[in-house]
Amino acid sequence: MKNCAVTQAVCNPSINLAQDSYASQNEGMRAQSDYSKLVLVVDDDPDIRETVREILEEQGYRVDDAENGREALGRLRSGSTPDLILLDLSMPVMSGPEFCSERQKDPKLSRIPVVVVTATGNPEQKVAKLPINGLLRKPVGLDELLGTVERFCGCGQGIN
Repeated sequence: MKNCAVTQAVCNPSINLAQDSYASQNEGMRAQSDYSKLVLVVDDDPDIRETVREILEEQGYRVDDAENGREALGRLRSGSTPDLILLDLSMPVMSGPEFCSERQKDPKLSRIPVVVVTATGNPEQKVAKLPINGLLRKPVGLDELLGTVERFCGCGQGIN
């Protein structure tokens, strides 16, 4: 992971990547980023979806989003195959746990890594039995978000 002192929160739509130390230190990497990597952001908060999209696209990732688990499953079943799913737990229509349960029924979808991103209290307890690959607590720091995405998707330095 990069050695950065950025602690901006993902849930803050006023993040200005041009002023962040992470973005400044890695400006040259953006041109070399792996543009084929796709991240699906599933969250009912449009500000969070938009902010995460901007951050990840700035780093060269492709981003798709959905506002609940049902919409995410629809995208996945219609052919979208992301390299990583960032999933909120508490959403209307279909929650994160319901999404995980449905996802596990399809062998193709069950291979896609899922990282839960939540503000829910005691998240470790709530995700203990879910088939997930990681957990981030909101507000998520910029370094933590990008480090997690890089761990699953790689970055422009050939890390896969």
